[in-house]
Amino acid sequence: MEELHESVPVGEELLPCKVCKRTFLLGVLKKHMVICQKAAAKKRRAFDSSRQRAEGTDIPTVKPLKPKFFNIK
Repeated sequence: MEELHESVPVGEELLPCKVCKRTFLLGVLKKHMVICQKAAAKKRRAFDSSRQRAEGTDIPTVKPLKPKFFNIK
């Protein structure tokens, strides 16, 4: 597991990303910030676990509409 955490070269400083607060070398940070800003600007869709569970089965993935009740006076 230690091989995943490579050491920082001597004389190099890790700088934090302004968006996600992760630290990177200066050269890598410039490229990361462009990608990180795009990812942070995107709105994530709500995850529907019932739809994923239903994939590959004969369960319909479209939820049926509930009938609306009208008030008759």
